[in-house]
Amino acid sequence: MNNSRSSTHQGSYETCGSSLPRRSLPRTPVGRWASLVVPVVFSEVDTATLDEWAGLVHLHRHLLCSRCMAAAARPKDSLDLGRLARAILIGDPVSWRPEDILDITDKRTMIGLLKKGGLDSFLHQKRPPLGILFRQHQFAVPPTGVSLVLGLLDPPDGA
Repeated sequence: MNNSRSSTHQGSYETCGSSLPRRSLPRTPVGRWASLVVPVVFSEVDTATLDEWAGLVHLHRHLLCSRCMAAAARPKDSLDLGRLARAILIGDPVSWRPEDILDITDKRTMIGLLKKGGLDSFLHQKRPPLGILFRQHQFAVPPTGVSLVLGLLDPPDGA
């Protein structure tokens, strides 16, 4: 696993999520927050730091954090929600091993993140549905924003 960090990040909203209905998001702080979380989910690699996330969405870290706070969301919690959603989407459906996807080497940190996401009981079990994360998480993020993100990731009837 590559643990090197840089201020730029591979992938971007344009390259990893261009088919997403960006214009359908409300032009509100919560809508802008959702538009920042979705690229984390579709990133080619785990976006483990706020600096990497800022590079991914082409914003300065300060502006990224300001937009999160304007939506009543903690920046790190927002990032971690997106990271866990990504781990669910690309994880093995039979034996879900988020440690193979997330750039976390410390077992306690991994367990803490999974607990905060409401996913600790799924470790090495069948992959959890996205809805479990979005209903059971304990992240300080706006509920309406979580609904917007889930709608973009799991549209009804394949829409």
